[in-house]
Amino acid sequence: MKKVSLHGQLTFDEMKGSLERLPKTNRWVQMGDSLPWMEYEKVYNKRLKNDTVGASNRPGRMVIAALIIKHKLGLSDEETILAIQENPYMQYMCGLTEYSDRPIFDPSLFTTIRKRITIDDINALTLLDLIGVDDETYGRFNRMQKRTIQAVIDMYHQQETMLRAKIGVSIVSGYSFIDHHSWDAYNEASDLTVHIGKYKERFGSEPERFFGDKIYLNRANRKILKEKGIKIMGRQLGRPPKNPSQEQLERERIGVSLRNEAEAQFSIGKRTYRANDMRARLPETARCWTAMCYFFKNLAKYMRELCLVLIGIYVRIRHIGSKCVNQATKLCENSCEEHPFPLCGTQTF
Repeated sequence: MKKVSLHGQLTFDEMKGSLERLPKTNRWVQMGDSLPWMEYEKVYNKRLKNDTVGASNRPGRMVIAALIIKHKLGLSDEETILAIQENPYMQYMCGLTEYSDRPIFDPSLFTTIRKRITIDDINALTLLDLIGVDDETYGRFNRMQKRTIQAVIDMYHQQETMLRAKIGVSIVSGYSFIDHHSWDAYNEASDLTVHIGKYKERFGSEPERFFGDKIYLNRANRKILKEKGIKIMGRQLGRPPKNPSQEQLERERIGVSLRNEAEAQFSIGKRTYRANDMRARLPETARCWTAMCYFFKNLAKYMRELCLVLIGIYVRIRHIGSKCVNQATKLCENSCEEHPFPLCGTQTF
C-alpha cells in the first residue's frame, strides 16, 4: 500500500512555536530544567563591565549552555552555533522561549567568552553544583560544614600533550577543581599550600584528611600538614615496617583507592571530554578550554547524582504510601472485627 503526504510542505513560520511543549525526557531539556541557571548567571555577570556604558550582552544562560554543548559534542565554534540553530532542544536549554532559525550569536564571540571566563569562575560554577543550593541560604552553610569534615583532597598534576600545560587539580567528593594552571615546568610539591588555601576559600575551613601523589609527601609538606592538624592518607617515610598495623594497612588501602579515582578523573577528562585536544591558540583561551572540559565532567556527575536523589525521593514516597495503605487496611480489618454486622436493625412492637 502506497502512502502519500496529505498536505504540502510546512513553512518555517508554521513550524515555529513555543518550546514549552517539548518532551521532558530529552537530555537537553532535562539539563535546561535542572541546572541552577540563575546562580550561573550571577557568576558570569561579574565579568561584565557594561552596567552604564557599552552594548548589551548575551544572557549568561545562553553563553554557558553553548559552551556546555560545544564541549559535550566536541564541536568547533561554527558547528556549535549551527547545531543550536537546527535543534529546538538545544535552544530550550539556551533559554529561548520559541524556536528560531537564526544563530544565537556569532561564532567569533566564543573567543571573547574564553578570554572573559577564568578558571576561578568555572570553579565557582562547579562549587554551585557541589553544594546544590544558593549562597545566601542557611542550608548551604549547614551542608558545607558537614562536607568539610568528611572531605578528602586528592592532588595530582597532569601534563597536557599539545600545549604542554601543567594543571594542579583537587578532587572533592568526586568533583574536580583546577587550582593551578601553568605553562612552565615547576616542582608540584610547592602547590600543597595552594590547594589547601583554595579549599579553605571555598568551604570555609581546612580539610580533615589529605591524600596526594608521592611528590607531595616530602618532609616539608608533612610538617605543614602536621601543624595544620590534617591527617595524611598515605605511606610513611622510610622503609615499610615488617609487621604493619591494621590501621596502617587500612590507610594505605584507602590511599590506593583515592589514587585510582584521581587518575580516572584525568583519564575521563582526556578520553571523553577531550581535555588534551585543545584548539585554542592563546594561553588565556586555552585555560578556559581545559577548565570547561572538566566542568562538563563535573556537570555529568551532578546530573547523575540528581537522578539518584529523585529516585530516592520516589522510593520513599512509595514506601510511605504503601505504609499508609497498610495502616488503613489494618484499621478497617479491626473495625470489621469489632462490628461484624452493620449497625442497623428492626424493632417489633
